[in-house]
Amino acid sequence: MNRSPARPSGPRLALLLTGAAALVWLPLEDSSLWPPLSLGTAFASMLTLQVLVGRLYRRDIGAGRRLLLTAAGGTLAGAGAAPIAVGLMQLKNVQHAHSIPDFPFAVLFSTLQLAPQMALGGALAGTALGLSGLCFQKNGKPAHGFGRRGK
Repeated sequence: MNRSPARPSGPRLALLLTGAAALVWLPLEDSSLWPPLSLGTAFASMLTLQVLVGRLYRRDIGAGRRLLLTAAGGTLAGAGAAPIAVGLMQLKNVQHAHSIPDFPFAVLFSTLQLAPQMALGGALAGTALGLSGLCFQKNGKPAHGFGRRGK
């Protein structure tokens, strides 16, 4: 009997909770922009994390490549957040089917125009996460003394 190696269930659980939050938000009569934008950002971040998690935790990757991967992952997550948010807004428009939609075309279009700014923000956030990861790791060991048990 072949058993697959244990995979971390944290990103999968976070994606599941984000989907549950989207399902709770969809039937509500709410036309504010922060729920679809935050859900779109969460979905894009979790999907990017699912793709890049295997590459980031390999032992043979150098610090420069790891930093480049986190910046690229942040850019991908930021750029994907706006289209996912527009998809959620359009799904809500279709589900509610009002004569005046919750999110008109101008709002959808202006949200799509935010994609470059969101990609830049994602790149900066990914770079910051990559740099913080490099600060907490030195020679394969944590660079800090937190969590060490007494001798």
